[in-house]
Amino acid sequence: MREAHLAVLRGATNRQAARPESAPGRLPAPLTAFVGRDDELELLAELVETSRLVTVLGPGGVGKTRLAVEAASRHRAHRRGRLWLVPLAGVSGPDSVADAALGVLSSPDGRLSGGQGDPLDRVVELLGGGESVLVLDNCEHVVGAAAEFARQLLERQPQLTILTTSRESLEVMGEALCRLGPLDLPRHRADPADASRSAAVRLFVDRAVAVRPGFELNTSTVDAVVNVVRRLDGLPLALELAAARLRAMSPEQIERRLDDRFRLLSTGNRAAQPRQRTLHAVIEWSWDLLTEQERLLARRMSVFPAGTGGAAAEAVCSDAADLPADDVGYVLDALVEKSIVEHAGNGYHMLESIRAHAAQKLRQAGEEEQVRGRFTRYFAGVAEEHEPLLRSARQPESLRIFDAEYDNLMFALRSAIDDGDPDTAARILSPLYWYWNSLRYDARSENYVARVVEFGDALPEDTRTAFTAIHLLAGDSGPKVDTEQARALIEDCTSTGALRRYPVLLMATLPMGHILGLDDLVARQIQEVRAGSDRWATACTFVAEAFIRRDRGDWDGCSTAIVHALRGFEETGDRLWTAMVLAGQAQVHSVGGDHARAIAAFERSLALAPHDAFSYRIGLATERMRSGDLDGARRDIDAAEQEARDRGQRLLETEALVTLAEFHRRSGHPERADRELDRMALLARETSMPAEAISARVAASRMANSLASGDTAGARGLLSSTVAAAFAHRDIAPAAQHLAKLLHLEGDPVGAATALGTSQTIRGAFDHGDPELRELGTELARRLGQDEHDEAYRRGAGMPRHEALDLLTAYTT
Repeated sequence: MREAHLAVLRGATNRQAARPESAPGRLPAPLTAFVGRDDELELLAELVETSRLVTVLGPGGVGKTRLAVEAASRHRAHRRGRLWLVPLAGVSGPDSVADAALGVLSSPDGRLSGGQGDPLDRVVELLGGGESVLVLDNCEHVVGAAAEFARQLLERQPQLTILTTSRESLEVMGEALCRLGPLDLPRHRADPADASRSAAVRLFVDRAVAVRPGFELNTSTVDAVVNVVRRLDGLPLALELAAARLRAMSPEQIERRLDDRFRLLSTGNRAAQPRQRTLHAVIEWSWDLLTEQERLLARRMSVFPAGTGGAAAEAVCSDAADLPADDVGYVLDALVEKSIVEHAGNGYHMLESIRAHAAQKLRQAGEEEQVRGRFTRYFAGVAEEHEPLLRSARQPESLRIFDAEYDNLMFALRSAIDDGDPDTAARILSPLYWYWNSLRYDARSENYVARVVEFGDALPEDTRTAFTAIHLLAGDSGPKVDTEQARALIEDCTSTGALRRYPVLLMATLPMGHILGLDDLVARQIQEVRAGSDRWATACTFVAEAFIRRDRGDWDGCSTAIVHALRGFEETGDRLWTAMVLAGQAQVHSVGGDHARAIAAFERSLALAPHDAFSYRIGLATERMRSGDLDGARRDIDAAEQEARDRGQRLLETEALVTLAEFHRRSGHPERADRELDRMALLARETSMPAEAISARVAASRMANSLASGDTAGARGLLSSTVAAAFAHRDIAPAAQHLAKLLHLEGDPVGAATALGTSQTIRGAFDHGDPELRELGTELARRLGQDEHDEAYRRGAGMPRHEALDLLTAYTT
């Protein structure tokens, strides 16, 4: 009071400056910037106001102490000199917590002192009255003593608040928890601006600049930084240790060495506690605090590359002697409580660094092969159980399982192949192939199919035939056989019963058989399937028929087949394929000029299959543009583009940019449209798409932009590549429409009207839903007169289809 009185008389009213900041128990001055954690700081501030005991809970290295110190520094008790930090990392024994607190409170500045007696009594006396905060840091290794000390102290000091940090809760009545996880991560392949929104990236860059001045997050460093941050789970200590390696390494070198992360991150802050200096030491400290049964489950859980449910953990990790199945749930909860395992929703997972540490323990225990075998067999059972359900009304339930367990299923497939187990590999591959083909493209799929085929005679005949056909007929790079070999493959699929056992083969054999000219064989296959009782397979034959009829220019037949396919999939309850067929029906309505029904069909697809929202949003955007609703189209494009970014899929982003280019063209800005196509080409080069495929993908769009801007020479130069791309994708009518626009610009209205007629011949219907074509038709009729226009149009529309195709290609020579 005397000091405060003198300070007021002297005009020095800053009480915080008047007290000795270097005294024991005071908060340490930060040496580095505090990055992120805004939400956690806000939550912690609320909890400290409403609860007297608050614990910051989380795994080692996640930044619990730093958060607690930052939150404490903002509390009014700190400004009043009524807040003390008690480090517990170096203490042990039942009386150690009270002794550590007493040592902090009995500071040498003389402001607080105590006499002899019980440590708890002396702490109570030294705290005195009034509001105060005690921060107990690193309680996990003395959690029982810390809990008892906190309970007794809170009972005797009604105006005291205790803030603790620990890897497990104190479990004291009234304790409030602030669970602290890793920093938020950037999406896959984020650009510098997007990546910098991630607190994990900002922390890495902040620490990187400290050791390598001038370091920047730019286009040359962003991919490596994002990959490092993601592989380190956004764990602050790991990020800081990795950033420190930039003294001698590039981000790319750090990324390449993360498979041996404990060696890479073996040096850090020499001034830190020994258990905080390396990533291995941080995790080993937590490991040493586990019981034997907890260590057993933790090391076995490392076999899971991704999160999983309790049933899988029980099946894979239990044994009759040391970890009975009934114990697994309880031990899992203990591992969650001790921040070794994370629990979200119905799933459990390990941070990658903890998993890598536990995997070392699994190898050292000699259990890796045995546990991996149980893992593979379990997921083969899951795949086999859900294979028929994926094509039924129970599809949503099965898709949730495949979505949640995808990485585990893929690891099980790879393990079965590597271990030379053809039966298990085939059991997993069949439903996964349906999943890839229907919902989730995976660039690894063709390789896995090829590796299973290599098992040869070790596979049952129908299985070998099925996957050989898939590999040779429907690979990413197209058919790998000639027509006669294809015929033999398709006939084998029928004779061995492969088609009946693996209905997904239908999409590999029927359209490809037509493309290879085996229409008679395809017709026999379709007839045989329709004579059977498999409704899903029958619906697939109508999808194949729709493709074949469209390819032949039979638009009415295509429309009818789509109706039958839609009815069939609706009867089976398969929502995904119902949605896909609805999208095909939407295109039929669109060509007929019925925009309302087309939009409704796309919207129903979106509702049925939110997993595949991107493609249906792109379809919606295109249809809205054709109907004149440019604002609605832009909203759908933006949503689709955001989804592509969120999923980290560059190929989807390229599709969004092509649609955005069309939006700008239809909005009257072909120059902006060309810039979007430039962006698309740059982005596509970061994917596996070959350069010629990129050029082919944008040829028609670039030609449309040239036509819209009146660049006749530019459009003429792009005609050949546009027609070639149209033939390659078996969607040829739009190329005839582009030719009509070009001839109109070149002053040949008769040729333009005839080319429009050929578009009807090639497709089997004129595109009544495209406002640009309607405007072109109106302008041609004005220039030629209605009769001459109609005669020229009928000349093209009345051609045999092969002559119309020949005429189109003749203009490219």
